[in-house]
Amino acid sequence: MKFKIILGCVALTFVVGLGVFLYNKQNAPLPNLQLITEQGAGIHDFYIQNNKVYIVGGVSIKNNTSEMQKYSLTATSEYDHENGLIKSATLEGYDDSLESNEFTIAGNETQTFTIVFVGDYAGTPQKGNRLMPEISIVSK
Repeated sequence: MKFKIILGCVALTFVVGLGVFLYNKQNAPLPNLQLITEQGAGIHDFYIQNNKVYIVGGVSIKNNTSEMQKYSLTATSEYDHENGLIKSATLEGYDDSLESNEFTIAGNETQTFTIVFVGDYAGTPQKGNRLMPEISIVSK
């Protein structure tokens, strides 16, 4: 009988805790800039040129504020670093013309565009998967 009471208390505590967690998560403020989705379910292309690795894909960024925001994108690919494709796991994001690594977005807008992540080539000319690296938004 004691076991059933203890089990009931543990279950009730778990359900209440889960409810509080989900409520807090729903009411948490949104970040100013939010990565909505990586378009195309992976990279569109990757290539090596002049000792640089270029990983090309699509992203959607949402501005949750009413003001224009400036930002840049970085990415982390521990997998490609450990497997010898890139020298550092951190990659810098550029527009598809490779001219700028700084982006702007109007208030309350969502942008979908091609992004090119660039890193130093480490010597192994193979990307082990078609997944985009983990993307981070850096507000300016």
